[in-house]
Amino acid sequence: MTARRMIELTPAQRRLVGVRSVLREGLTVALSKDNQIEFWAYNEKDIGQNPKKVEQLPSPDENRPHLHFIFPNIWQNYVNKPFRVFVAFVPVDESNTVIYLRNYQRYVNVPVLQELTDWMMMIFSKKILNQDRRVVVTQLPIKTELKMGEKLIPGDLPIITYRRIREDLKTQNP
Repeated sequence: MTARRMIELTPAQRRLVGVRSVLREGLTVALSKDNQIEFWAYNEKDIGQNPKKVEQLPSPDENRPHLHFIFPNIWQNYVNKPFRVFVAFVPVDESNTVIYLRNYQRYVNVPVLQELTDWMMMIFSKKILNQDRRVVVTQLPIKTELKMGEKLIPGDLPIITYRRIREDLKTQNP
């Protein structure tokens, strides 16, 4: 029996895509020699089908939405060609981090409308960060390791890849 990877959508997401649930087909990953990772997620409307195998997924494509992580702390979400979100996670001490976030968009070019769009995007970004904050603050254990006794699934490929590279970097630079 094939395990199905389902993503339950929020009401707002359902209105946006017009479906109740999405099947996570899988993830592809591209690694560079300078510790950069790019991930592409492939999803489609759930109609009871089995997920595709990794080898059936399209090749990574810079023009598709993807997540780009640059070690140790830069994250870029390429939502679409004219819009991306840049985030820098800057450690303050052993248990606190400041998050610097910037949205880049090229679809609104009229100066006043561009400022309004940028302001609205920042409001939404702050809302999302505050939702994520509750999860991060209560997360245990506080520090993640490559092997923690978790049961990770193929959809956790970004976590697994990040932890492998982090572990390699820790052993190279004790």
